[in-house]
Amino acid sequence: MNTGFTLADAEFLAELERDLAVSMAEVEKQLANWEPELAALTASLAAETIPEIEPLDIDFDW
Repeated sequence: MNTGFTLADAEFLAELERDLAVSMAEVEKQLANWEPELAALTASLAAETIPEIEPLDIDFDW
């Protein structure tokens, strides 16, 4: 069984690494674009008061 890498393997792994780097850059860019929106959403949720909820009166007959 041959466990060595060939030139084709090295080229494939290099291409995979480049594709991964491009994808990660796109994700980081999108996250940076969403950050102000998420910060605003978080702030608006923090400003909301939580309504009082009455506990349910449930009897279980086991």
